[in-house]
Amino acid sequence: MAKDRVERDEEDLVRLYLSDIGQYTLLTKDDEVRLAKQIEAGKAAATELDGAGKVVSATGKRELRRLVNEREDAARAWDQVPRATVQEYFQILRDTLIGVDLPAWKQSIKRKPIATSKFYFFDVGVAHHLQQRRHLAPGTPEYGEAFEAFFHHELRTYCDYAGPHSLHYWRSTSGFEVDFILDDHVAIEVKAKPIVGDQDLRGLRAIREEGTISKAIVASLEPVPRRVDGIEILPWETVLERLWSGDLTTGPGRGAN
Repeated sequence: MAKDRVERDEEDLVRLYLSDIGQYTLLTKDDEVRLAKQIEAGKAAATELDGAGKVVSATGKRELRRLVNEREDAARAWDQVPRATVQEYFQILRDTLIGVDLPAWKQSIKRKPIATSKFYFFDVGVAHHLQQRRHLAPGTPEYGEAFEAFFHHELRTYCDYAGPHSLHYWRSTSGFEVDFILDDHVAIEVKAKPIVGDQDLRGLRAIREEGTISKAIVASLEPVPRRVDGIEILPWETVLERLWSGDLTTGPGRGAN
């Protein structure tokens, strides 16, 4: 009886979180980078406006004020949900096994890494249902997020069943990111795209410069495997086949091709 009441209470808390958070436009990783840049530019502009004795033209002042205003707007967008409230809700999701943290990969030297973990729902379909999102259309951000979450689930399951293996993600303070780092030497970027462009390879190119990545892979919707600058662009099915066969985690663990 008491157990049933606790389970109902936990379910109510999770539903409250998903309903509450669904009222806000959640930030994507691109949004975070954009807002961070606007906040930094606004800080620099405010310093320049306050500069003692510095002569700034009228046009220059207008531009500096515009940057300051953008900084204020960016700060409001960043803090639209109180941080303490968000942390409390996320802890509920962890405690009820509805979501898990993916730790950050902190071994990059050439670019400073972000140290905070990344959160994944165990099943994004539950979140979409409770937020009354009924369809995932290919090409939309929601579709891409679901595709990435699917790969996270596969990679985490592989690590648990075939382990010991480690799984991280990497993001630099300058905005470079790779979705998954497997065993510290396999970098995997997930793109729900039928055509992977040069811009999609930025993160993998950046992390290969560290010299510790032996395999750089894009799991995509492209039907035919190809290679660009040492980066393998593969159909997602091929990536999973190589994962579960053990091919991704065998071979040299150091050095980029």
